[in-house]
This record gives sequence, C-alpha cells and structure tokens, in this order.
Amino acid sequence: MLSLAMLSLAMLSSMRRMRMRNAAIIVGLMMGAAASGGCRTNENGSATPNATPGKGSNPRTAILAQETHQTENKPTPMTAQCEAIPFAANVELAEASGTAFFEDAGLVVVSDSGHNGRYRILDPSSGRSIEHGKLEVGGSSDDFEGLSVSGQTLYALTSNGMLSEYARVSNGFKRKRKPYPIGPPQPGCLARKYNCGANYEGMCLGSISNQALAGCEGVAVSKRRGTLVCLIKKADGRLAIANNRTLKVAMPETLSGCSIAQAGSVW
Repeated sequence: MLSLAMLSLAMLSSMRRMRMRNAAIIVGLMMGAAASGGCRTNENGSATPNATPGKGSNPRTAILAQETHQTENKPTPMTAQCEAIPFAANVELAEASGTAFFEDAGLVVVSDSGHNGRYRILDPSSGRSIEHGKLEVGGSSDDFEGLSVSGQTLYALTSNGMLSEYARVSNGFKRKRKPYPIGPPQPGCLARKYNCGANYEGMCLGSISNQALAGCEGVAVSKRRGTLVCLIKKADGRLAIANNRTLKVAMPETLSGCSIAQAGSVW
C-alpha cells in the first residue's frame, strides 16, 4: 500500500492542469482496485472489473467500474437505410411558392409574384406535371404565398393578407368570390402591394391540437412577426383572423410556411 500511495502522489503532481475532481477519481479507482482485488477473471480468462465491493473497498469505485463495463458492452447502433424513390428533379414553373394537395387533382403548386397566378398540378407519386394553367388574379396581388384546401375549395393567400377561394372545375379552377382581406387594413398595404404589414408567407387549414389554437379553422403564418394567427370562419363563410389568438413560434423574418399533421400538430 505504501508504494501504491507514493505512485498516487506522483500522479497527482503530474496532473496539475487537470481538475482536482478527475484526479481524485483516478486515485480512488486505484485505491479501490488494490483493496478489492481490482479485477476478477471470467471462465475464459478475461479480466472484468469487480462490480461487487469487497472488504475495505470503495463502493463508489465499484459503481464507476460497473458503469464503465456496461458502457463498453453496449450494442452498436444500427445504421438507418434509405432507398431513393424516383421523383421529378424539377418543375417547369417559375418561382414556385405555395403548395397544397387537392384530393381530386394532385399537388397544386403556384408561382410567386410577377407570374400572374401560374400554377401546375403534379402527380404526388412521381412529380410528373399533369396540368397547368392560371389562377384568376384580378382585384388582388398575384403574390400567392399560402395555399391550402378545405373540402372542395382551394384557398390562396397573398403576402398582403388578401384571400381568394377557388372551386375545382374541368381542367382548372374557378374563383368563387372576389378576393377579400382576412383582417383589418394594414398600414402601407394596398390591394396590389406585397410583402407588407404582417407579410403572410403561408396558411394551413385543418383541426389543430394545440390549446392556444384549438377551435381555429387553421392558421395564417406571419413572417414579419414570427407568429401563427388563428383563422376563424365568419357567418358568410369567409375566413378571418382572430387578432387576440396568436402563437409566437419563431424570430421575426424566419417563417416561410406551415402544415398540419393528421394528429393536429402544426409544423
């Protein structure tokens, strides 16, 4: 034990830059190992740490030794395998902005501002374009940022807060009513301006499980404020924001869209 103690002191002096706690643990391991026999030999002759404290041994040393042994024998994690599925590499549509799945049509993708409401419908299994056309824009900005479907209606929200409703018709969409604002007039936001006011960058409709937004028809995404804004349905069937029901989810100027999962969580 004398030689072991001298060796311990020598180790401590050579580890001045180490934390005292780490050095103390090393010394404790050495002292505990000497007192309890250190290791025991398995039937195959390999040595394993003695997990059971013997007479005069340090219980903490035995616990540390056991944890180390268990860690070394943990199974190697499996590597996840992912098989690529063939899908179209691009879409012949300038500045694709909003997207929504229409059950009777496919994946609807619409262009950003400056392209007069151009859209394409894609086969969701392959990305192949199966239809193209224009959403009627008159009386509103063409800066469509949020698309969502509820029932048989396609909703298209512009960044300045104007909402258009479209019904599916043969080889296209027909606007159901004139575009209308989802909230009070916003300072500096005219009907044909974009990226102003709350700067809406997306919308999603469906049942939401979050208590702060429970009962909403869906949400509009304010990029400028980093919030999800509750959408409610008025008596005339129009959607409108509930200003007193918002959920802050991000820093300003970071959000770009949303989606509602089947379980009601908002992404």
